[in-house]
Amino acid sequence: MGVRNVEEFRAWQYAHRFKLEVYRIVKSSPEARRDFKYRDQLFDAASSIESDIGEGFRRYGARSFALFLTYALSSLKEATIRVNDGIDRGYFTADACLHAIELGQACEHATTNLRDTQLRFGKGRKRPPHRPRPEPPRKPPPPDSSDPSDYLITQAPFTHA
Repeated sequence: MGVRNVEEFRAWQYAHRFKLEVYRIVKSSPEARRDFKYRDQLFDAASSIESDIGEGFRRYGARSFALFLTYALSSLKEATIRVNDGIDRGYFTADACLHAIELGQACEHATTNLRDTQLRFGKGRKRPPHRPRPEPPRKPPPPDSSDPSDYLITQAPFTHA
């Protein structure tokens, strides 16, 4: 019995919980809410994690799924760096971010394991055989004639007035 919905993966569940926790800590900080660029970048990174997992799942190929899981891991790294940056900026305390950091670590572990599983699964699969593209229609060969009239210009030459 296989997975039918992306929401069944622990990696996606942790990604979703991480995103919600990031939203919560940003909304609890008036300074972070007012820093639109910081907030938008953090929200984009946090929401991309589960989006990448979902998009990869719908590709129906182990190698493609593994590639999108790698994208999710990159977005997760970006989001956790931005959370830590928020601590450095004084937007949050380390204690306020502890749960988000723990969820990020759990998400990283689950996503890495899922990616490695997909890579092992995809390794045994052969690519579909290469089907050559059909050749474009060939132009007809030039006339095989030794008659010089085949090569003469039929228009009147250009003259200056």
